[in-house]
Amino acid sequence: MFKDLINTYKETLIYSLGNLGNKIVGFILIPLYTTYIPISEYGVLGLVEPVSQLLFATLSLGLNSAFMRWYSISKDEDDKKIIFFNTNLIIILSTSLFVTVFILLARKISLLILGSTEYALILRIAFVNVFFLVANPVIFSTLRIEHKALQYSLVRMGQFIITLVLNIYLIAFLKFGIIAIFISQAISSLLVFLYFLPMYLSYSRIVFRRRLIMTMLKFGLPLVPVGISNLLINMVNRYILEHYDTLGSVGLFSFAFRLSNTIKVLIIESLTLSLTPILYKKLAEKGGKRFVQKNYLYTFFVVMLFYLFSSSFVREFIYLFARNKDYYNAYLLFPILGSVSLLNSMNYFYTLLFNYARKTVTVSLITIATAFFSIGINFLLIPVFKIYGAAITNSLSALFLFFLLYSQSKKVYGLYFENRKILLMMSVGIAIVIINFAFFMELNFMNFFIKLVLCLSFPLILYKYNFYEAVEIMHIKQMVKSLFRTGK
Repeated sequence: MFKDLINTYKETLIYSLGNLGNKIVGFILIPLYTTYIPISEYGVLGLVEPVSQLLFATLSLGLNSAFMRWYSISKDEDDKKIIFFNTNLIIILSTSLFVTVFILLARKISLLILGSTEYALILRIAFVNVFFLVANPVIFSTLRIEHKALQYSLVRMGQFIITLVLNIYLIAFLKFGIIAIFISQAISSLLVFLYFLPMYLSYSRIVFRRRLIMTMLKFGLPLVPVGISNLLINMVNRYILEHYDTLGSVGLFSFAFRLSNTIKVLIIESLTLSLTPILYKKLAEKGGKRFVQKNYLYTFFVVMLFYLFSSSFVREFIYLFARNKDYYNAYLLFPILGSVSLLNSMNYFYTLLFNYARKTVTVSLITIATAFFSIGINFLLIPVFKIYGAAITNSLSALFLFFLLYSQSKKVYGLYFENRKILLMMSVGIAIVIINFAFFMELNFMNFFIKLVLCLSFPLILYKYNFYEAVEIMHIKQMVKSLFRTGK
């Protein structure tokens, strides 16, 4: 099992390198955005993006998740090609139709969400990008299932580089402003689609299977409310915040949210890219439960480490890269928003168990309930605590979702995780973050050094509380010895 875990995390590292390009682009663009884009205009970005993501969640029809499940467990190559063709056929035809309708309605949508028709062009470009956001994931999922992690990461890196270059040129040289972000995204997504066109033909067998489509839609459609509800959980607070505060507050919140999303993109998404097809296969095997259990634990460990370091040093990062002081206070929101990733790393595993058991309706009902909970506490907290209330609601909503998934999971698969160790990691990690924030956030070398020592002490503190199993300690010692031998 340990060998399987090592191979899984090797793939994860490759995916991380691909996703790293996304975050590097984001880091490089921070000085650009904070120099050329006022925080109120950044608030426009924060309000338009959820609309695109809402369309993506709806138009995907849950078919990428259905594709992952059916394609992963199929052992017949012809059958795989038929699954690939039918999935893409439905996605491309339905998305083309609805995106066209939304492009025609762009002025009305702009007036509805932004109070003006002047942002209609931005919305049209965003809607074009939605088509590629919906169409591209299936071919990327195919690369994941086929263990073509390197090709996946290289394509992603190429996309990020194109986005970076276009952003710099359009914002810094042509002074396009906020619309440049949407143009860059649409062009890079189009180029990725064109790159994959030959693969669409080689991976397809043109056989229409109505029963297969209906089965996959029956699986996938209940996931549409899940995607919509997740957006409401994470994004609706921006619109409520705009109502009770200012567009500048929305901009600051959106900036802090993007920074905290580093944990999701770089760690959680990289892990899930490699883990999802593997875990589906392992769940179908006898004795696969243990593999899933250990991945749950190790995933949380990695996410907690990243949360620990990023929360402790976020102020230094923002002060180093942001060129506009209006963005500086985002560091105060980061630990709250970053805690969402801790909970989401656990929610991922529980959701995967439900999906494997074909209990997507249960996931849908749980997520809808969480969305109602989120909307309610947003209206309670934001009028009083403004931007901090918006951040707290994200964290509380993720916690509420976890408790619902956890309470129902035992009825589905009977898989029990090592929650004592999870609670230990969470207690130690959050305690270190609180200490760093309370006593060592002033910008000087001594505070930097103390925070670094405290963060590095995290795995050692866990050792004192008997966190590691004997076999894990043995493998760690072997890896350390091999590193020293390599060094010699």
